[in-house]
Amino acid sequence: MPQTALTGATEVGTGDQPFPWVHMDDAVSAVNFMIENESVSGPVNVVGPQIVDNSQFTEALADACMSCVLKNMPLPAFVVRLLYGTERADNILLDSPKVQPQTLLDLGFQFQHQTIDSALKHVVSVLMESKDSGFDYSALKWALERNKKRKNTQ
Repeated sequence: MPQTALTGATEVGTGDQPFPWVHMDDAVSAVNFMIENESVSGPVNVVGPQIVDNSQFTEALADACMSCVLKNMPLPAFVVRLLYGTERADNILLDSPKVQPQTLLDLGFQFQHQTIDSALKHVVSVLMESKDSGFDYSALKWALERNKKRKNTQ
């Protein structure tokens, strides 16, 4: 996130591959829901209810960080493979599965963050308010404040 706030966001590979996501609060709530609900059986996809591709995720991340999307500078697939290894890059970042939380939805689970925009804006707001998390978010906070001021003057 600090890099996105400082320099902008970029798509990975073609940008059209599915990009499953889930907010941590929803992931924890979903696990608790499954533990407490005896009618849950079999595999359960713990992913956000909105299906997005990498391009949409990138747009939402840039928006949450009040940054921009570097449209003409995608991260090429070969670089992703060099950074993460071929198997991990291909299975997670370049060709993710298109999954839905159908079991959770069928059982009535309520997501706190229905959209990627809501989830990422919440994460950024929590990071901005964090004081004693053990991590130094000063660069991120500085970049977000800078971006906020830029948006307000435009």
